[in-house]
Amino acid sequence: MVIAGVFFQGLQMFSDVGIGPSIIQNKRGEPPHFYNTAWTIQVFRGYRVVALCFNACVADVQALRPA
Repeated sequence: MVIAGVFFQGLQMFSDVGIGPSIIQNKRGEPPHFYNTAWTIQVFRGYRVVALCFNACVADVQALRPA
């Protein structure tokens, strides 16, 4: 379980696009539409990371299945 957590955390760190620092540094970071856009980008990034992990797990199970 720890290896899976490390793998998942590594994927999240690798796919980080810097949304948080961008909101903090941008002068237009206050309006709600700016937050909503950043939130939407983070949600889609999360879906991609989960899909990548799921596909890796399926490929691993198929590789380990006896012929």
